Amino acid sequence: MKGKVPALYDIELAFKEDAPAKPTITNMLFGKQCTAHIYFKRIPLEEIPEEEAAQEKFLRDRFVIRDKLKESFLKTGDFFATSGVPRVEPFEMPRRFYPVINVLVWLSVTLIPISYYLIKLFFSGEILYFSIGAGIIGAFFLLLNKTVGMSEIKKGSSYGTTTPKKTS
Repeated sequence: MKGKVPALYDIELAFKEDAPAKPTITNMLFGKQCTAHIYFKRIPLEEIPEEEAAQEKFLRDRFVIRDKLKESFLKTGDFFATSGVPRVEPFEMPRRFYPVINVLVWLSVTLIPISYYLIKLFFSGEILYFSIGAGIIGAFFLLLNKTVGMSEIKKGSSYGTTTPKKTS
């Protein structure tokens, strides 16, 4: 990778466990606020050893540091309180309007023609055609709900946990 990539980034992502909204796709689709806490460390490739044994030690050290960061965040809500990693001053990203504009454009590009043809089918007097069109839209809605439901953590794998997964 040397010569092609100037640096690697070590990233730790965490969410507060006591947050009012859990970081799920469902909550994001419903517009519930979810705050992500991210720790970035830029590591120039010159600092990464070339020998395999040294790389293994380097990676183990990085994972130990990341474990300390995560543990500190889960206990105190701060990456640096008990981890021993030098503090980096946080900053908050301002909200941008580009995602809203993107969503509005795609909604108008897709929903206006779909609504137009569905209304046209309804007023054509053919209940069968309207039912087929509404059925297709309903099927997409159900598939979307099924896909979003699969992203919920309680339905995910329990690989790597020390306690068995709870079933409800």
